[in-house]
Amino acid sequence: MLKATEEKVNKYIEYLRSLLDEPELLTDEEILTKFRSCFCCDEEIISKSEQMHSILEFDTPKRIHKKLYEQMNS
Repeated sequence: MLKATEEKVNKYIEYLRSLLDEPELLTDEEILTKFRSCFCCDEEIISKSEQMHSILEFDTPKRIHKKLYEQMNS
């Protein structure tokens, strides 16, 4: 179970890296934090627990990302 969770988190991080211009400059934790925060003001818009819940619940990184931001906009 723990290995499966780690794989899902790593896949999501790689997906997020693909969305960035210079992904190699950030650690995995910095990437997760960056996508929990507003790009304009750096205020947290998605909690760490919401992010992790979505990573564990949904099947693909793209779906995780979509659901997180749908929740935010509703």
